[in-house]
Amino acid sequence: LGTIGQYTKALQSGRALSVSAEYFDLDFNNDPLRDAQRYGVGASYATRRLIVSVAAGHEETKSNQTDHLSFDYYRASVSGEMPLNETVSLVAGVTGQIRPYDAPDPLFLDERRDEQIDLSVGMKVRVLDDQTYLRPQVSYTRNWSNFAINDYDRAVVSLGLRREF
Repeated sequence: LGTIGQYTKALQSGRALSVSAEYFDLDFNNDPLRDAQRYGVGASYATRRLIVSVAAGHEETKSNQTDHLSFDYYRASVSGEMPLNETVSLVAGVTGQIRPYDAPDPLFLDERRDEQIDLSVGMKVRVLDDQTYLRPQVSYTRNWSNFAINDYDRAVVSLGLRREF
């Protein structure tokens, strides 16, 4: 359960500045020691074809026994859209995130630190009308962690249908 608030100031030539704040009460049904409160702030600058954003926040577990699962996060991203013709655009993005954790892990006797990068590339294909798009996409995530169990990479292929208004 949570909330996100955003204010956007439209600028000339289709550009915009946005600021946002978020708060979430996270409830892990079968793992109450992971229950947490997450809050953060962000800002972005957008043009007709490019968006640059930064965000930071904190996730704090509700139990003192699991403070090693609490962390700060710092994120930056760049994404863009390049029209190829009247109905098809190329879309791509890159996001980087750093997550230092608050306390030493009881098993590894060290504080966890993750660095993650997400890359995505896809198409935006207009279908049906001027507001409906088919969105095939390939994304890749690489998470580096000082704990081998949290060091991974992942690739995802997806297909979405999006309505813009």
